[in-house]
Amino acid sequence: MKFIKIILIIVVAILLFLMIVGFIVGEPKQTTKQVNVPELNERFDIPVLSAEQQKIRNDYIASMKYLYTELQKIKTNPEFLQYGFAQKIGKEWYDQYKQFDSIKEFSGPEFMTQIIPDIDVLPGDLEILAKSYFSSKPDKEYITKTEKRFQNFMDNY
Repeated sequence: MKFIKIILIIVVAILLFLMIVGFIVGEPKQTTKQVNVPELNERFDIPVLSAEQQKIRNDYIASMKYLYTELQKIKTNPEFLQYGFAQKIGKEWYDQYKQFDSIKEFSGPEFMTQIIPDIDVLPGDLEILAKSYFSSKPDKEYITKTEKRFQNFMDNY
């Protein structure tokens, strides 16, 4: 009987030893954080969006189109070219732009990486383009390239 107890203790000790070694040597712990990658829309390679995200995207697109269209209407206006954002026509546009630019849903990592990753025009592009129009020394190359990007945006969204 004593002999059976000794063998039983030895077997339990070996099993415990193997379990401890298994924990120590087992699968390495994951050191990087797993991130859920949204499912992609196969046709456009953009994430499939929730209804709320889609509304934010649609609002952003509509607002950018509106502000760009309005900027194109005033870009050659003599008052805008002389006074920029300081007086009536430019100030009205800039006030609308600032209101749009302050919408918190149109910023942040989720907005940039999940909601509009495929859109290459941002609110700051509008402001810089507007300032370029009334600059005393406009950068015509910048204006041309930026207008092409906006035209691509207008045509495709």
